[in-house]
Amino acid sequence: MVRILALVKNPDSYKSLPRLEPLLYRVIVILDDAVALRLKDRLKCKSTALWRDGPRLLFLSIQSDPNLAAEILSKFTGLEDLMLYCDRDRPREFMPQLEAMKLRRLGVDLGDLFGSHAHMDLSGPAFAHVTHLLLMDSDIDGDAADIWVVQLAHLPALTYLALIDDAPAGIMLSILEQCTPLCVLVNLRSDFRRHTVQWLACELRIEDPRFVILQLNMFTEDWEAGANGYEDFWARADEFVTKKRGGRSMIRKMVTALDKLEFGVSIQN
Repeated sequence: MVRILALVKNPDSYKSLPRLEPLLYRVIVILDDAVALRLKDRLKCKSTALWRDGPRLLFLSIQSDPNLAAEILSKFTGLEDLMLYCDRDRPREFMPQLEAMKLRRLGVDLGDLFGSHAHMDLSGPAFAHVTHLLLMDSDIDGDAADIWVVQLAHLPALTYLALIDDAPAGIMLSILEQCTPLCVLVNLRSDFRRHTVQWLACELRIEDPRFVILQLNMFTEDWEAGANGYEDFWARADEFVTKKRGGRSMIRKMVTALDKLEFGVSIQN
């Protein structure tokens, strides 16, 4: 399935509206090379300012041609939200481009981005402004787990974090313990047909109210919904945590009120 949102098929009809043209490129989804090549042709005939000021949200998956992906990212320096699929055989391929942006939301496999978890480094400018981080890594264990937790804890703006499928409970507990500014930790699961949420919650034994288990939907559709102002998994998780906190707050208030009650028994002869 191929879609580019707000990328107009007949841009010539908009030549009389140059000030509005950047708005046509606000949200872009690229899922195959054919679409990317059409965009590449357009990159040549549009100004640098358009690509700097236009695209703000990009879903990019061109694993067969990383050079083309790098070229696109080098033009879209104003991106704020990026879902990126990259090739582990070309470590740090996109780091120069990411460091030129001020991303607030990022979805990526860190093992692929850096070549391995052992070489992962989140201290640079690419992650300095990220508030929402979706990590698609599926091989977090051993020494990699310790590296993850330490580096995630030092991200200055991180408040929302999502891990996919069988993320070890120990890692998630450590993240919740060490990443104190974190508001929400989401475990996106694809195995709801085998296990219920209740079963998974009992298995993981994570009682922190910031922790949420959600069904893993199609990344493209979910990301697209959020990019266009509709509910995505971040919004659902945030709402769930708010309700949990509200419920706990109500229980605490009831316990406090009960503690203040004085019970006395008067016996009269």
